[in-house]
Amino acid sequence: GSVERLDLTCARLGWTLAMREPTLLLFTITLPNSVARAFGDRLLVSILPTFARVQIPVRILVALHDATRRAIQRSLHLPEETPEERLLVEGLRGLAETALDKGELEEDELELVMNVMEFGDVDAAEVMTPRTEIHGLASDATLEQAAALFTEAGHSRVPVFDEKIDNIIGTLRALDVIEALSAEPTPKLADLIRPPLLVPETKLVSTLLEEFRDGRHKMAIVLDEYGGTAGVVTLMDVIEEIVGDIQNEDEDSGPAIRELEDGRFEIQATLHVSEVNEALGLNLAEESDFETLAGFVLAKLGHFPGEGEEFEHENVRYRVAEATDRRVLLVHVTPLQGTRAS
Repeated sequence: GSVERLDLTCARLGWTLAMREPTLLLFTITLPNSVARAFGDRLLVSILPTFARVQIPVRILVALHDATRRAIQRSLHLPEETPEERLLVEGLRGLAETALDKGELEEDELELVMNVMEFGDVDAAEVMTPRTEIHGLASDATLEQAAALFTEAGHSRVPVFDEKIDNIIGTLRALDVIEALSAEPTPKLADLIRPPLLVPETKLVSTLLEEFRDGRHKMAIVLDEYGGTAGVVTLMDVIEEIVGDIQNEDEDSGPAIRELEDGRFEIQATLHVSEVNEALGLNLAEESDFETLAGFVLAKLGHFPGEGEEFEHENVRYRVAEATDRRVLLVHVTPLQGTRAS
């Protein structure tokens, strides 16, 4: 009996498949395609008005959702983007990653593509040299002192301040100083100072690049919300945001991240948290009050640490390897068991 029931079941299954597949093909592919080719335009003309009326309630919900999203983005100081822009960027990113998997792109080429796509969302605060690292010149300095500063700092431009760094009155070019030292009569330093370009921390570097391209400015002074000096941005900083770090001939070529033999990573504390996340596969917050690894360490410890202080966060150990009384310089990062590091 059981054998006969099994044979009967198999027979029914065979007949079901034999009838179902042609029927599915007929009603899901053949018939719809034929109707669309024969009456498609007329059907669209008659149906679209009905669809437009049906979409009215949906459009209201979409408008409310978009308004809420924009309000949240503004409150978090995030750049606004349309759904179309977001889909376009995600699509391009997917194509680039697929090309990398197929061997059609090298990793450095993929990084360049990604940097270009994300360029419009980067603000001045992310690429600036912070005020603690600014090589500035006092307005009452001599031309000889200015030349000595350019020699020491290795920059082609420096900001000029009056009494304190928060009161920057202009910028000075090394070329102008060199020409002035060989001129007769020797001009005063004040005659060489150029008006500064002042920008807020939230200034997008894509917009800043357009201002640099007009030729009148190659350095911008970044101001914080209180009007104090937050840092400086140069044309080179903006270019490096696209193509990556460009090493000077006399610059220390040590890597920002160096893997040690015992599995630790030695990282320059000025590195942006997004770069640390990308390099080590971590999940440090990128939309917080800090932007660099040093800022993350200070936020976790709550004070300026000394060398050797350490803590753990999300299964990763952070140890201050080098520091001064005011700055964290080097951090040793040790992914513990179960944490991915690349």
